[in-house]
Amino acid sequence: MKPKKRVSLAFEILEGRDLPASAKGIQAVYFGDWSTKSRENLIKVITAPNAPAVEVAQAITPQLGLSSFHNTKKLVEALVAAGKPVVLTFQLGFHDSGDANPGSDLYERLKKTAGRLSDFLTNTTVNGTSLIRLQNLKLTVSPSLEDLFVNSSQFKKAAQAVVDGLSLEVFLKANIRWINTKKGSVTNYDDASVTDLTFSKAGATYSKALQHEYHGKAANAQGYGFFSNDGSFVRSNGDMDGDRVTDEYFKASVNPDDNDRVKRNNYLTLDEFKSSIKRYNGVALLWRPSYNLHNRQAGPGFNILGYDKGPLKGRSDSDRAPAFNSLEKAILQRYLGI
Repeated sequence: MKPKKRVSLAFEILEGRDLPASAKGIQAVYFGDWSTKSRENLIKVITAPNAPAVEVAQAITPQLGLSSFHNTKKLVEALVAAGKPVVLTFQLGFHDSGDANPGSDLYERLKKTAGRLSDFLTNTTVNGTSLIRLQNLKLTVSPSLEDLFVNSSQFKKAAQAVVDGLSLEVFLKANIRWINTKKGSVTNYDDASVTDLTFSKAGATYSKALQHEYHGKAANAQGYGFFSNDGSFVRSNGDMDGDRVTDEYFKASVNPDDNDRVKRNNYLTLDEFKSSIKRYNGVALLWRPSYNLHNRQAGPGFNILGYDKGPLKGRSDSDRAPAFNSLEKAILQRYLGI
């Protein structure tokens, strides 16, 4: 059985209005930890009558301490009520490497996490219907967010571990995605020429089309169906939310991922980013549109998770629990063109 290849979307929040050439989205890894107010602010944007279809992707790996599906359920309920498609993507690991051979720690963790996801999709109901059986559901799973697998064999073993943890019903409905990054500090070897993989499930063999997502620079993303600028900051230096305060500052941050440890600004305005992806023929995901929370400083031995100069004025939220506030709403609306 070889399911028809679907054009779907990726990562945190995406647009699917003109797939694949002009699809857009925003990436927010810690969606599961958003506050109720932030979640509801997002819902107001993406369930508006003129809002495009969106996908919500969530990292649920225990490596990041992420496991909650509460916000996902609330968002799905809102999308269904608004008559919007339900497009969900889940990353089950983070920077994983090595062989997920049966019995290994990696295999067991991925299988267990997949089992939790499968239970959520099967046992969660919306208007009396199991989530996995929603007619307008499009589901994608990835073994790892920005994995470190060195070849397609290692990726396939990790994906098989995920498949082993999913029920047959969930597996048959799911797309599989390989998320690649070549940002300098983290690099894997996703081979975009691998278009299909075979999996064993319930005594049978299934072939599935393989999706590919690239993290880095848009100019290098051709050949991948999905792209995220993950690691390179995109901001507004205007006043998009109309609060008479400049949204961001040109010298507020440097990016530790993409600067080869050389201290410099890594900055694009929102309009510059939109211009940079015009020639990219795929789904473009905007990473952290305004979560510029701290002044960062790069240098020898710089810790990617460290903040050397303290928080920016007026921001009390964090990487782990970012606030989707009026500025976030304004940036998302402008990026999606609504």
